[in-house]
Amino acid sequence: MPPSPDWNRAHPGSGFSNIVFMDTFQLIVLRGQKPRAVLERQAEALRRLMTETGAPCWLPDPPSTGPCQVQMRAPCAAVQVCQ
Repeated sequence: MPPSPDWNRAHPGSGFSNIVFMDTFQLIVLRGQKPRAVLERQAEALRRLMTETGAPCWLPDPPSTGPCQVQMRAPCAAVQVCQ
């Protein structure tokens, strides 16, 4: 889930995080690319962005000290659409 508009106004570089989220949506939903591969590539882009801007985590993640650390969650074994 992308950050709220309030988060975007308060955090430098947040417009770039929205671009990462939009690119991810387009690649998976509109272009039909495999979700896992897209998420792995986009996680790296978001990880760099968070580190460069020092952006903290936002809900639903717990608060962070320093930049939010982007982590890939467990594989989508329970979700049939993940590939």
